[in-house]
Amino acid sequence: MRKPFLLALVLTLAAAAPGAAASFSLYGSYMDTEDLGSATGLGLRLGFNVLPLLTVEVGGTYYEDLDELGFIGVEGFEGNVDVLPIDAGIRFDLGRPGGFYLLAGGTFFVLDSDFGTVDDEVGYYGGIGWVLGKHLYVEALYRSVEGTVDELEIDELALEIVAPFDIDLNGYTFNLGFRW
Repeated sequence: MRKPFLLALVLTLAAAAPGAAASFSLYGSYMDTEDLGSATGLGLRLGFNVLPLLTVEVGGTYYEDLDELGFIGVEGFEGNVDVLPIDAGIRFDLGRPGGFYLLAGGTFFVLDSDFGTVDDEVGYYGGIGWVLGKHLYVEALYRSVEGTVDELEIDELALEIVAPFDIDLNGYTFNLGFRW
């Protein structure tokens, strides 16, 4: 139920917002987390100029199949987590628009697993970016968030762990994209 709604929301924003936004970004992303390993994803971001060097940004990136689940400690267990970080933050251009910039903000992490119940979480991010040409940019971010697995269901091993435990999603994210 959640995936079709989020997809419809993202497509609606992508279609309607470029006319109203000061900037529209489409990017590829690589995320590496502490407990779940790494994944690649696609994202989009809208920016609204507040001051000449300050932009408020809203966006999201979809990462599918983070699957390094060794932290669970159950031999033979396989599963994956899909992650949709929805960001709201600021971009501060250092000196002039089109050069280096700083990023900071909050993130709502929508988490979906195929092995049990994982709570959605709130975290934060900070990073630096560099505009390489008229539209091309690269970014390096650090994200901080800790998730909670409420119930772990392992059908093939006939095992169910009910006690909640934490998963660490802290890690680095690298983006390469185009901004219009």
